[in-house]
Amino acid sequence: MATRRKRNTNKGLPPGEKLKLDPAAEKWGWVYSQVTSPDLIRDVHLRATCRFSKHVPLCRNKFSELADQSKKCKGKEREHLPAEDPDGVIVISDDEDEKHACSKKACKFNPNCLNYLGQEAWEDEDAAQEAFLKAAKLGENPCLDMRDKRLPNLGATCYANAFIQVWFQNIVFRSGVYRCVPSPIPDPPSPSSSNPTPLESPIRQLQTTFAALQHSSRSVFNPVRFVESLQLRVAEQQDAQEFSKLFMSYLASEFEKQSAPSHKSLISDQFEGKMVYGTMCRTCKNRSERDSDFFELEINLENNCKLEDRIEAMLQTESLTGDNKYFCSKCDSLQNATRYTELRNLPPVLHFSLLRFVFDLATLTRKKSKESISFPDVIDMARFVGEGSKGRGKGGGRAGPQVSPDVYELRGVLLHKGASAYHGHYEAQVFDSTCGKWFQCNDEEVTRIDPIKPVNGKARKIILDSDDEKEKESPTASSSTSSSNAPVVHNGRDPQKVDAAEKDDTVYITSKDAYMLIYARREPTPPIKPPPSPPEPPAEVLEEINRYNAKHEEACKVYTQKEEAALGEFRKMRKFKRDVYRSWNIKSVDDDSIVVDHEVLENWLAMGLVAKSKPAKNGGTVADDALLSNWRIACEHGSLDPAEAGRMKRITHEAYHMITAETGCRFDPELTSKDVCKQCVTQTFIEKLYAIEHAQAIIEFDQRNKMLNDLTNTSYWISKAWLMDWKLQKPKMHNSNPLISGDPPPDTPEYRFQVYCEHSGLTTNTSHRKLISADAYNFLRTLYPDWHTFDSKDEPCIICQENIAISKNGSLEARKRAEEEKMRLKSLVNSNPVMITRLIDGLMYAIIPGVFYRQWRAWLTKPQTEPRPGDMDTKQFLCKHEQLLLDPNVETDLFKDINVVIIKLSEWNVLHELYGGGPLISLKLDPSVQKNGEDVISHDIPVCHDCRRERFDAFDETEITVHLLGPSDPLPTSEPTPKTKPETNGVASPEKRPLVTYGGVTRKSKRLRQQKERGEKQALKVSKLDTIKDIKIKIQGQFSIPTICQRLFYSGRELEDNEATVMTLGILAHDVLELYEHRPAEDDDAFWNSDGELAEEPKRHRTEERAFHGTLLGGTTPVPQGTEIEMDSMDIDTETVPCRDCTFANPVGVSCCTLCDGPLAIEAV
Repeated sequence: MATRRKRNTNKGLPPGEKLKLDPAAEKWGWVYSQVTSPDLIRDVHLRATCRFSKHVPLCRNKFSELADQSKKCKGKEREHLPAEDPDGVIVISDDEDEKHACSKKACKFNPNCLNYLGQEAWEDEDAAQEAFLKAAKLGENPCLDMRDKRLPNLGATCYANAFIQVWFQNIVFRSGVYRCVPSPIPDPPSPSSSNPTPLESPIRQLQTTFAALQHSSRSVFNPVRFVESLQLRVAEQQDAQEFSKLFMSYLASEFEKQSAPSHKSLISDQFEGKMVYGTMCRTCKNRSERDSDFFELEINLENNCKLEDRIEAMLQTESLTGDNKYFCSKCDSLQNATRYTELRNLPPVLHFSLLRFVFDLATLTRKKSKESISFPDVIDMARFVGEGSKGRGKGGGRAGPQVSPDVYELRGVLLHKGASAYHGHYEAQVFDSTCGKWFQCNDEEVTRIDPIKPVNGKARKIILDSDDEKEKESPTASSSTSSSNAPVVHNGRDPQKVDAAEKDDTVYITSKDAYMLIYARREPTPPIKPPPSPPEPPAEVLEEINRYNAKHEEACKVYTQKEEAALGEFRKMRKFKRDVYRSWNIKSVDDDSIVVDHEVLENWLAMGLVAKSKPAKNGGTVADDALLSNWRIACEHGSLDPAEAGRMKRITHEAYHMITAETGCRFDPELTSKDVCKQCVTQTFIEKLYAIEHAQAIIEFDQRNKMLNDLTNTSYWISKAWLMDWKLQKPKMHNSNPLISGDPPPDTPEYRFQVYCEHSGLTTNTSHRKLISADAYNFLRTLYPDWHTFDSKDEPCIICQENIAISKNGSLEARKRAEEEKMRLKSLVNSNPVMITRLIDGLMYAIIPGVFYRQWRAWLTKPQTEPRPGDMDTKQFLCKHEQLLLDPNVETDLFKDINVVIIKLSEWNVLHELYGGGPLISLKLDPSVQKNGEDVISHDIPVCHDCRRERFDAFDETEITVHLLGPSDPLPTSEPTPKTKPETNGVASPEKRPLVTYGGVTRKSKRLRQQKERGEKQALKVSKLDTIKDIKIKIQGQFSIPTICQRLFYSGRELEDNEATVMTLGILAHDVLELYEHRPAEDDDAFWNSDGELAEEPKRHRTEERAFHGTLLGGTTPVPQGTEIEMDSMDIDTETVPCRDCTFANPVGVSCCTLCDGPLAIEAV
């Protein structure tokens, strides 16, 4: 094994030796090292500021033809052209090629590298073509809507045509629809519409829909004319099961009008079965039966149930004994009896209507049941037909050893995706008997479902939930993955060839979304024959479909022509742009070049891929004629800005002329590599030179200032703040304005007062000045020749010293006087009258100005520095009528105004003796006088209500108080002020506006856990133009109470108009608003969303749907708009049984609905 050579490690420079770098290699490396004055700046320095120097590498064009050829050559090539500099320092690295490798990150700020501007988008021809056609906005390609010959056209999906897709696959039914002769329909409800022709009838439109599904060349067909012929409201989603019943009834009536006997009974022959509701007397065995026809069997759901079990539950007998005995007509007495339901005859196509949507008596609305049901792909209905069904046990879904005449195979499943019964999405899964394949129909997407076979002869269970896109399997199933869209399965063989003895390979499907199952009777095994051929539509319908196909083919032809023209433009544009960016690199750094913002080049390259191009005015290549803004790299003088050098890219003049000549695009402004702004370079040079020289000056100053502690030398005073700022790397005092030279000197007016006093002598305050050495002082004098200062031997100003001595004597007297006042007003000094919130009964109080009180407290604390207050003037509380501007009985006036201070009358007398002023405004809490249960504060000077309102109304923005009421507090009401005994001693008259009282009605929320504390008050800033809605939003931010839960009261009146403003409501400054938090009950769905959180807006009461009233299926009589279902107005009779179909209240004891003959729930009968 070869010995690895030890690598030489760099031990660094010897102590004291500095690393020498080539200053020209940096943008501004030439500052101070080569140039120390703006007059010495040359073109080479200007170019270096924008990285146009020889030290910036030239990157090879990776997209040029030479680059393509070089990729095929072996060996490594250098990505950059080397720059020889004999005076530079050679940098040695382990891999010099790697150090200079061109990359997007390394060349981000290299103006000579043009490799990463978006050329890759044009190199990939397929991707560029796709992007170009998308940007050309040719519209949707109708050719993509061509039918896949392997897939049948099953159309778009909604609640109506989900059934259409299933009916279409019934060959017999489709053939009957084709042979049916349409008849005119009645006049539509609109008086302005004319009578429809047979072509507009639903039968004709159903024929057209079927024909389009069969022969249309498009992959999607929208049966909008069929929906319009039924006068259905497309904006409303109706009940799909109700639609099926009504439309089947309509078709039956239409087919009965046909002349051919086979047509008259087509619907009943295909879809109608017979069942019997009967009662058998246990004594005489007499039977009382009532026949009933059905188009579908309604199945009640239970969680995790099976279809067979629910059929048996539907057919379960009921014993009538005890109080529920049956009156037998033959025995002529009440006898024990058995009530039963029997299936007598099953149709060829059997529909199971799963009662997925039920009526909730608690909310009086429909809701979707989440119960899952499992159903087999093959079911033997023989054990459920006739009287023998009562004694048969539960068996598998498939037929026994003997072939049963009532074996049905799954042919369709209708699904409802969504949590609500009022909205959601309908899908269908249908079996095409002509090709033996299953298809998933989801709106415009129709996909084939792969067949799923039982594994190892064991039953398999497929689970489908609306929340999952993929199929789930039971633990007993195989681990192989099947189609994600295949909850409905088929064994992949011809249904007529399935061996009836294979009873173990039943496939069960489980779903929480299925609401309709369609089964078709398996025919007896015949000789092998080809699949049935589909019937052909009527000639006139087929002609209409042919016109429809011709129109689509013409659209495809037009689009193809537009696409071919666009492709021609694309190929021309791609060739031109590749020619440009393959040849736009400069050959040498000294070449004159066009300088462009890199974003401008990127946008130009993207033209055609992100926006529609148009023909150039000169008839050249298609492109956008435009001025491409190049101002991002230009300075205010219109030249290249060195500060934006990182955005600059250099291209050749030839490439620029190709762009302008061929496309008409121009760069504005047109800048070359010679257009570097000298003015901007000079200004930046001055700043960078200052930074270098200033750093050296600080070092020099610190070296000279080391001799400060030498007592033999004289030192000098300087401003401490100036010196601290000046010693910063970038002083705050520095001004970058080129018109102002240098930094301000230490004696500038901003710093002069820190050394000089007002008499131009040395200030007595030594905290703002400090000493520097004489050598440091002389150095600063070289920088600031006009600066002079005091030395350490100078004495402070004599005048200032005398003033200080006089001030000390005066402060002694002031301190003594303050101590005397503290002793006389000891209770006032120790208390805080500003915090008073209520008065004490029996004491006399007085009001003094808050400004006077605060000045007095400040003077007591610092009598030597703070001034003593003047007169105690209380006239500011009086109006021009010599009456009060505030109301002592209004809390915000007395206790919330910072300018109002309440003190005891005895304290006021002392202050009046010491300071004078007045007049006296006395207050007293008089318990003998009450208003609305509250004690009244009496005062000797009355309140001027007009002036008070004018005072508190004169604001643009003010504070009001929001008082949050407790959950058990009564709601404020506005009532007349009750009479009280006559007021004496000058008690003020009541307010002109009504006082707030409280009624006896109380409200209490059921969600007390989120209620705020009772009596909580918070200040709120409002303006005159704020609306009640604005105030509620602010309250929500402070109290965390949603706006829909807020009830605001002002002066006993609830503020219900959210658009009313503070000004229109007459709300004054410092007024109080009462807030009641209305929390809805937890069972109030109008306020709570699905996550249990309070909804932003309360839900409105759901209105009764019009269903199919006013349509062809429900009658043409227009119906009024839905009426609201009020909970309080609905009287629920507990002695009735509601029908699940029509919600009619039936009397107890009946087995079917009196109104619609639908079967009632077993447990309700």
